[in-house]
This record gives sequence, C-alpha cells and structure tokens, in this order.
Amino acid sequence: MGQINKIPLGYLNMLGAQTGGKNPFNASEILAPTQEMTPFYHAQNMRTIQASGVAVQGGSRTVTVPADEVWFIYHIQNFWTTAIAADEIRFQNAISFPNSPSTGHTIHATDDPLSATAAAASMVGDGVLFPQPLPVTQGTTITQIYRYVNGAGNNAILQVLAAIFKG
Repeated sequence: MGQINKIPLGYLNMLGAQTGGKNPFNASEILAPTQEMTPFYHAQNMRTIQASGVAVQGGSRTVTVPADEVWFIYHIQNFWTTAIAADEIRFQNAISFPNSPSTGHTIHATDDPLSATAAAASMVGDGVLFPQPLPVTQGTTITQIYRYVNGAGNNAILQVLAAIFKG
C-alpha cells in the first residue's frame, strides 16, 4: 500500500506520535485497515457558504456547487430575521443534482410554522443535520424556499456547512 503523502492536521497528535517533524511513511501500511482518515481531511476544508437577502413572499435562496468542486455537506441551516412581533415562517430545503431527470428533491421542511412571537427584531431558525456527510458535485444546487405571514422587509438566510475540495 502507498504512503500517506499529506498528513492531516491533528493526525499525529491523535496517534500520540512524536516523529521529530518527519512523517511516518509506513503509517498507511499499519493503519489503513483501522483508521478512517476522512474526518481529518474534512476538518481542514470545512467552510460555511451563505446566501441571504431581503425576503420576498414565496421567494428562495440558492447556493450552487462551483465547477471543479466537490462538497461534503454536514448541515443546512435556515434563519429568518423579523422586525415584526408575532410573524411566522415556514422553510423547505431542496437539492437538485445536475444529472438528475427530476429537480428539487425536498430534504427538509418545517412541520409547524416558526414564530417570532417574543419580540420584534428577533431571529428564528431551523435546519437539517445529516447523519453522515452528503457528497455533492459541481452544478448541484441547495435551495431554501420560504413562506411567511407578515414580514415585509425581513431577511432570509441560507447557510450550508460543508467540507469543500477543489479538483
């Protein structure tokens, strides 16, 4: 088996290895069957991608995986800032894959409306945390669709937490 060419941050510390600044070239032969390396590489490439703006009734926010990138999505978060007390919002998140014959696979929807009943100038949110990272390739879109009761001039925010790798 080949050697590990790029030792991810935290890997040697996890092993308790003191190598004097030199990578243990035989580690891949010893650890390959037992140690999952993916989380170490993901941790170094974790980013938050955000789309936000003034909300329009029935509007949406979208982020798209750029060309030559692969994202491993951990979490999708929806936020709504309101200036009006007792406003309500419903979110839906959909994902569209570039080579899929259908579009907008719903991956998350709020069952009950989220309420900003406490006071004006508040923020409510919800989201989906994947049990394991969801790999998506270039051209994939993640969309937030929302409907609100009052809310003129409020902001809708879509955040995607992903490990991003460039090809």
